[in-house]
Amino acid sequence: AIHGTAAARYITHDVELNNPADQLDVYVNINRPTQGSNVKVYARFKTGEEDIKNVDFIEIKPATSIPITSTIDDFNEVAFIKDGLPDFTAFQIKIVMVSDDHANVPVIEDLRAIATT
Repeated sequence: AIHGTAAARYITHDVELNNPADQLDVYVNINRPTQGSNVKVYARFKTGEEDIKNVDFIEIKPATSIPITSTIDDFNEVAFIKDGLPDFTAFQIKIVMVSDDHANVPVIEDLRAIATT
């Protein structure tokens, strides 16, 4: 349930759903400049009456590999899909950007998340 030690992370507010869902699709446009950089997506889900802030984040793997970009203006849409979840009524997303070179870090834009059944 902690946010981790990564220096570059983005955490959304809780998203409350009107109807329960069992799948989360997250789409992010990513600029990944080097092999040593990466973007990781995590989510946590409220499945009952618990406080979502006490639930641990789980990693959501990308549907395809995240391509390395050639220029700073080159972004690729990457889908992160987690299905087969127990019905949830709220979720929160955490995106972590990591790199082994502080001069070449990944950049993200246009975060979209869709909860479905």
